[in-house]
Amino acid sequence: MIIKRLSTFISSHLLNNKQDTLLLNKTMMHDAIRPENSPELPLISAEVAKLKIKRGAKIIDVRSEEEYQEEHLSDSMLIPLSNLPKYIHLLDKETEYLILCALGLRAATATRILRKAGINASCIKDGLNKWPFETVERQELELILFDFCPFAQRAVITLKEAGVHHKLTYLDPDNLPDWFASVSPFGKVPILRVNNETTIFESSVINELINNLSSKQMLPSNPVELGLCRSWIEFSSTLLSQLTGMICAKNAVDFMVIHTNFLENLQRLEEHLTSQGRFFTGKNVLSLVDSSYAPLFMRMAYLNQYFDLYTKKDIPMIQHWATDLLSSGSVIHSVPSDFSSIYYDFIQRRGKDAYLLNEVLLPKLKKVA
Repeated sequence: MIIKRLSTFISSHLLNNKQDTLLLNKTMMHDAIRPENSPELPLISAEVAKLKIKRGAKIIDVRSEEEYQEEHLSDSMLIPLSNLPKYIHLLDKETEYLILCALGLRAATATRILRKAGINASCIKDGLNKWPFETVERQELELILFDFCPFAQRAVITLKEAGVHHKLTYLDPDNLPDWFASVSPFGKVPILRVNNETTIFESSVINELINNLSSKQMLPSNPVELGLCRSWIEFSSTLLSQLTGMICAKNAVDFMVIHTNFLENLQRLEEHLTSQGRFFTGKNVLSLVDSSYAPLFMRMAYLNQYFDLYTKKDIPMIQHWATDLLSSGSVIHSVPSDFSSIYYDFIQRRGKDAYLLNEVLLPKLKKVA
């Protein structure tokens, strides 16, 4: 088993990534004659690395995506060696980085590249192959959901964007299996089963777990920026609740009160957004904030076909953001192809005696028919 695992590491290291191999061929002889703790290549043991991580050092894993998915260190970020030059400018020169690969060769090359660029980097000696502490191995994930649930859709988007292997199990809320009550304390979805034994609930918790299992960094590492993202994720839940509140409002007055509050909150969100980048963080990388708002924007777009839920010109930044999000592959494929019918069925169930369905949607639909 050990020989097979070592063979897999070496094969991936030397064969799967041609660019990495070319870099290594140029440096392997140089590495062999370089003293271990030279200024150009400070080497540290796994034990020292563990202490440095506790003090705030960050791990950069320079292996391939496939290797990373099989096993990696918790809280490590994946930057394959061949991609490293493109990401150097994003690294903080005040942060200490510990560089890791399978056996140590790619990490040595990456460490030299980073140090030449002024980054405080050290190479973890012998790589993950001889790492004596706990690692994160590939998990079997099953997401249990209802096809209409926006909170479950958040998790689907995150799973697809993160590239994490998973299984989707759709349930009928009117015909739940006997085991559902035992795995869902609140009787809600989404539910994430890990290795068919551990159950995680609440969409924001599930999303952060997926992020931690993935090589994609879908939340910022800066504590203040992280807190800001979590705050706006929570704000999206308020907007989704208001949208459902409008569906359930029994009369025009109740509907208008919720609708007014909804528009005020949209304006608060609009004022926060900037024009840089396609997604929330201002970068062209989909974050957990984006996966939280995409279900909201999808439902807003559906309802806006039938009445003036919002005016596009009043929220141009949100409109631009929503357009980019709803054209993303991970969002498009996060719901069944007949989502419009699914959402209308949801509105009929939740709002069968309510104002929106009977006084707004049905008259419009009859005119179309």
